[in-house]
Amino acid sequence: FTYSKNEISGKFQYRLSSMLRLNYQYEIAKTIHTAYFTEYDAIADGHSTNLEILSKKGNKIGLAYSYLNSQIDNEVEAESIVNRKNGSFKSNEYKIFAKIIEFSPLVFYYNFQFERKYFQTLNDFDTSHFGRIDDAYSLDISLKYPLFKNYELKTFYGYEKRQTTAFFESAVESKSYQKNEFAINLRCSF
Repeated sequence: FTYSKNEISGKFQYRLSSMLRLNYQYEIAKTIHTAYFTEYDAIADGHSTNLEILSKKGNKIGLAYSYLNSQIDNEVEAESIVNRKNGSFKSNEYKIFAKIIEFSPLVFYYNFQFERKYFQTLNDFDTSHFGRIDDAYSLDISLKYPLFKNYELKTFYGYEKRQTTAFFESAVESKSYQKNEFAINLRCSF
């Protein structure tokens, strides 16, 4: 399927001290799907904030929280509420991240994220979304190491898991998953 997305966002950053940085971001987006896609077009607004601890050597450790509210577009809803699914949701996302260059030239990246997504439909005919809650976990770890002047080696491991609870077992079976990713990347700069 194809879709277009129009997004506007703004970010505010404040240095509390030379080692402490606070960020806030607001975004609003409209997603427009094709006529063949079964989900509603949506309008979403989100707030996110994070606190970063910085070191003079370039290390960074942080905590983040995001809230997202995605609602179906009312113009589309009026057309045919019975024939379409309602993918409206609200989510809370928590993140811990780090960039450690303490062991230079080796750079270590770490990102753990947990998101709980509550689907908002009240229509019990919507077997994909009615009574559905998704708990999604992801973990990304990577190491970057310069080999020679213009070469860099990067290894990556990613783990992702979504556990779905829902009124309909078909939603639980089709939306729950687990994924592991491994990668080795050799980069050459000219």
